[in-house]
Amino acid sequence: MPDVEELCDTVDNLTHRNRFTQEEMDELKLKVNRLYDEFVVTQMADDEVMWSATEARIDSALAEGNSAPSKPMTEEEWRKLHRLRPNGKRKPGPLPKKKKNIYEIPAGTSGLAEERTPSLDCDELERQWLENYIEEQKNEPQFLKGKRVRNGSVPMQPVKPAANIWI
Repeated sequence: MPDVEELCDTVDNLTHRNRFTQEEMDELKLKVNRLYDEFVVTQMADDEVMWSATEARIDSALAEGNSAPSKPMTEEEWRKLHRLRPNGKRKPGPLPKKKKNIYEIPAGTSGLAEERTPSLDCDELERQWLENYIEEQKNEPQFLKGKRVRNGSVPMQPVKPAANIWI
């Protein structure tokens, strides 16, 4: 069929607005079916050519022959090839690492590094903190409270008269 593109355009442009007689629609349907059948036949021929080329390569590889004898795969090799765990479980990858328990970590280490931290003297730290706190309290100014505020040591601020809200 020389007018394949024209036929495809005609079929693509079909809508419910096109007015065709039953004979015209049947003729169009036959053309599309013939075109599809030809396409399938050419695809099958292409597949046959591809398979024949593949079979030829396989035959030539077998004709050359491999001198190395093949031995069956061991169970460990099969598991490694399929990325299974050594114990044969289905989950891929290595076995999960055991989580560290806090009771298994030696005292004085972080568990990550082998360096020991120097032990801290808590009593000495508390004594230093208390001395610093007492010193800060002495240097802080004392605020006057209650009746002492009215003695005149701190000047009173004048009271502003309230605005008359009843105006």
